[in-house]
Amino acid sequence: MIIIYFFDRALWIVQPNEQLKLGNKNFLKYNGQSTLKDFVLSFEELKEFDVAIIEDNDPEKILQNIISEFKFIEAAGGLVRNSKQELLVIERLGVWDLPKGKMEKGENPLESAIREIEEECSVSGIKMVR
Repeated sequence: MIIIYFFDRALWIVQPNEQLKLGNKNFLKYNGQSTLKDFVLSFEELKEFDVAIIEDNDPEKILQNIISEFKFIEAAGGLVRNSKQELLVIERLGVWDLPKGKMEKGENPLESAIREIEEECSVSGIKMVR
């Protein structure tokens, strides 16, 4: 299963007959009557659905098809804890989130993550511990 998150909702790309634990989630299932791009855009707009499901024998191929339809932005961030093991979070668009942001040209993901966390949260001395 491949999962693409839309804030607190998710797009699941699964193989046919894969066991899904939907619980009480409202879901939208791809029926092949629209393009993958249109289906993803519809799911993004239809807030009443918690999960969108695309079934295919090759989930990785479907993921690559979806990626090819959208602009891919490399970003990095991290889970930050202080010495008391308190978690650092930010509020972004009304949702609690981990600090992250776009990678700059020539940066590796670790450099970007540290820079973005320091910039977004006005902290310094961030160290990767694992």
